[in-house]
Amino acid sequence: MAGVPALLANTHRVVLLVPQEKVSYFADEFGLPAGKAGGGEIIVEGVDTTLTRRDRLLRYAVLAITRTKGLAIKRRAKYAAGGNLLSYIGSALPSALLRGARPVVAALRFFDPLVLRSRRFAPLFAKYQPALVFATDLQNEMDVRLLEEAKARGVATAGMIRSWDNVSSKGLLRAVPALVVVHNESLKRQMIEKNFIPADTIAVVGIPHYDRYAEPAVTVREDFFAPLGLDKNRKLVLFAPIGDRYIRDNKLDALILETLSHLDVNVLVRLPPTDTIAYLPVPNNRAHIVVQKTGDRPWKNAHGGGASKLNEITRQDEQTLIDSLYYADVLVTGQSTMVIDAAAFDTPSIIIDFDTEPREYYDSMHRYYDYEYYPPVIQSGGVFVARSPEELRILVESSLTDRALGHDGRMRLFAEQAGELGGGSAERLVEALRSAIYS
Repeated sequence: MAGVPALLANTHRVVLLVPQEKVSYFADEFGLPAGKAGGGEIIVEGVDTTLTRRDRLLRYAVLAITRTKGLAIKRRAKYAAGGNLLSYIGSALPSALLRGARPVVAALRFFDPLVLRSRRFAPLFAKYQPALVFATDLQNEMDVRLLEEAKARGVATAGMIRSWDNVSSKGLLRAVPALVVVHNESLKRQMIEKNFIPADTIAVVGIPHYDRYAEPAVTVREDFFAPLGLDKNRKLVLFAPIGDRYIRDNKLDALILETLSHLDVNVLVRLPPTDTIAYLPVPNNRAHIVVQKTGDRPWKNAHGGGASKLNEITRQDEQTLIDSLYYADVLVTGQSTMVIDAAAFDTPSIIIDFDTEPREYYDSMHRYYDYEYYPPVIQSGGVFVARSPEELRILVESSLTDRALGHDGRMRLFAEQAGELGGGSAERLVEALRSAIYS
């Protein structure tokens, strides 16, 4: 998204509202003078993003009335892990009874601003007099507040769905802008069916983040491999771990790493920026294994448990991701958007669909592949599915031998999720936003 404000700033003043603790990060991203909030046509303004009890209550209520398969699985999984029966009933019964019907959604959107009664952003509207408010995450509580303030003032509004799973996993939209931006046609259909958004108010633009993938500026192979201690003469397996957030008593990532350790390859373990990994000691077998940390930002040490969601990465983190995907001969991961990133580079992907021991469905790895947004990934043929450690080894070896395996599926996967290869998503988004200002 970094390119979008810069493009908008060619013709408009752009004010970025960011969490107070991230002002210096965004100032660095846009090359603003140290210690200053603005420069040129881009201004970075820090805001208080502390959630109130009312914010949390409304978020819980929205999730409770949202009826999707993914949320139903999450509720059952939480209960199966030792949750409270009354809490489970309270979270599941509203969606079973109300079923996300149109009158229910209309009532939600009517009462939400009345219940919230928040004027947190009023001073900023008085200060900047915006022509358009663009919410980059329509299901974020602060974005909801911002949109409702803008609508109350008659300011033009636009907003986007942040990720491929958000429509089915983050709840119904509480505030609907005049323009809704989505990445692909599948999300557009979901917005129409689940949120009753008129089709002519939805713009499909692709994923701006992937514009850099169209003509990537890649580090020379030797210059990328050497600082990491990788052997430039060996092939590279990129492993994006599943993480402790998703697996109870996580020994699966260690089992995957143990399986890969017996191959004559480099294994680059790219740690997720929002999670921890309960590794056993890194095995010292045939493979050369390197662990790479990403997204290590200072605010994570100052904000307790909630800081795991403060997950912006640095430009260097993004560059190493591009280099890793470009030079990787195969990706190994779980239910992750990384398979789309890999498809942009035509890199084979293998997803893990097994556990370290027999588990009930709601405690298993397999349940994640039943969320609404993931079956199309598998059906595209753009990923290989490993259902055992032995099958993982076989699939990795076959992909290393013939990288062309699954090529057509990967092209189909990327087209379905992000549009055709070639970039231009940022320009399409900016064009849509400029149109929204003058509509």
